Amino acid sequence: DPAVTLVSGVMEKKSFIDALDEKKVPKAQAYRIMKSFESVRKFDHCGKKDRFTVALEKGSQRVKAFEYEVSPTEIYQAREDAQGLLAGAKLDMKIAENEYAGAFYVQKDVSKSYEEGGFESGILGSIDEALVGRMSCDAFDEGGTVRVIALEETALGLFVRYKRVLALEYKPADPAAKPVRIYYFA
Repeated sequence: DPAVTLVSGVMEKKSFIDALDEKKVPKAQAYRIMKSFESVRKFDHCGKKDRFTVALEKGSQRVKAFEYEVSPTEIYQAREDAQGLLAGAKLDMKIAENEYAGAFYVQKDVSKSYEEGGFESGILGSIDEALVGRMSCDAFDEGGTVRVIALEETALGLFVRYKRVLALEYKPADPAAKPVRIYYFA
């Protein structure tokens, strides 16, 4: 819409009002946004990585819409209704957990290895967490194989993060070496 300007920012270590003020959102409009979320969310404790986008009407600088993202699974939006009131709500991101099973051959570049195995960024951190200091991904030898069953979290069908490794088997390149196997249980 040519009558609307989008302004975005990151909270960093600023208060909600200061972060919006820095982006030239009028204070009265910042308070209007806070009022629209009164029963949904408070903005007195914002994370430094939290992001926001404001749709401002050109000329009047009136907020037409607002979005606040805490994480890919926690997003809030406010939109102006027919009466001109902002109504805030938390979006239903359709969070789901799915098991993902895959394997990869350890190459010189381990990140290339897991990508070719169909894994997303973050799998190495989850593997290290599952190994609980007994071993590290840094110890994977070139020529070894890794088989993983991981629990992944999705929002609106898109990958967000790996929650945990359910099972892992690492076979070193040396056939005489003993494989490492771990399993998650509660």
